[in-house]
Amino acid sequence: MKRKNIFNVAVGISYLLGFSPAVFAGSLSPANYEARMTLGKTTSVEKTVTVAPSDVPDIVTTSTTTVNNKYDILFLADNTGSMGNAISNVQTNARSLLQKLSTTYGDIQFGVARYYGDPKEYDFEYGGKKVVQVPKFGTTTNTLTRRWKLTSSSVVNGKTVYNYDYTVSGMGTTATTQKQTYEQNYGSEINYYYQLNSPTIAYQLQDTVNGGTVDSAIAAINTWSAFGGGDLPEANLFALHQAATSGGATSGGISSGQNTNWRSDAKKIIVWFGDASSHEMTVNKAEAIKALNDNGITVVAINASNTTDSLTTGINTNSQASDIASATKGVFAAVYSSNLTDSMLSMIGDAVKNITTETRTPGKVNLAFTSEGDTSGLKVTYTCTDSKGCNNVSGGESRTFKMDVQGDKVGTYNFKTVVKITDTTNVSGNNKIDVYTPD
Repeated sequence: MKRKNIFNVAVGISYLLGFSPAVFAGSLSPANYEARMTLGKTTSVEKTVTVAPSDVPDIVTTSTTTVNNKYDILFLADNTGSMGNAISNVQTNARSLLQKLSTTYGDIQFGVARYYGDPKEYDFEYGGKKVVQVPKFGTTTNTLTRRWKLTSSSVVNGKTVYNYDYTVSGMGTTATTQKQTYEQNYGSEINYYYQLNSPTIAYQLQDTVNGGTVDSAIAAINTWSAFGGGDLPEANLFALHQAATSGGATSGGISSGQNTNWRSDAKKIIVWFGDASSHEMTVNKAEAIKALNDNGITVVAINASNTTDSLTTGINTNSQASDIASATKGVFAAVYSSNLTDSMLSMIGDAVKNITTETRTPGKVNLAFTSEGDTSGLKVTYTCTDSKGCNNVSGGESRTFKMDVQGDKVGTYNFKTVVKITDTTNVSGNNKIDVYTPD
């Protein structure tokens, strides 16, 4: 009793202060009704139903209109050894692709970047220096894919490091050229070890977006060449982070310092394609997604392969690419290298359309009244008596209605009054009607 009195006092104070007590659920008042009447007579009761706000869903309207009139697109490609066919497809069709995009989207600018192995790939200490083992290209000297002759190997800190001879008889100037190319891309020689932890080697911005034209983008794309790579995972996530942040520092303090030069008022899209998973030593998936979303970047991710269109391998190993595309409201697909540019065109269109606008307006419901239970000896009717009517009712509003019960047969009847709010929600109350014949 004391608890009930305290509640009533609290409700009374809230009214005095000008506040109405919150309605947490739909209700019916009076909830229960009992009557005893003689055969053939009618009893009536007026009830009030209150609709809970949670029982009235908002009306959600979603449109996929294009809200931007400026577009910045950065093409980001894996340039490691297995990407030859994919790169060739893009180089062959680049002008057609970029011209179609320019015609379709008007104010559009292009940037170009590539990536290789992760900055921390093969990263370990030797002689006080950060060093990396040379990728093992082969043991012969007579093919273009096997540049150097393996002369010796050793184990350092549990990792095998290979020593290659660049001046093998028969290699001539080719050996010297390949050595210079390797050092240009992967760092200078340190006692047969190669330093690969340079962020500007792992990720290379070749043409900035702001000011990037069809011609400058094509010139940059034409410098792509499948080379190196070392182990299978590459610098995918680090490259996405650097492109999004314009060379900003990772959580571990590693940065390339290369400014993508995104326009602040443009829709920003990275078209990323590759065929290998990503290391997560320098940047993990969560950090990459945060960097992309913080900078308003949408990702079009393409798993490109010569032999499969698998959705679960390559750049989407452990759902890396599909999760990134989903989180940035982009798109992901797996395609054969021969279909790469055709897929890019349609996927960029999908990414642009994914700019959605969602509008919510408060919903309204129409109330319906019915009985459930034993009314076999009764005639029960319901009439809306509220001046506002019982249709188009908003959440939190109340409406009154009348229940008339006529006793047609002697007996005791238990039934519910049910007010249907939606197909799945209602409020109800219990009724007990006793019909008798007077003595």
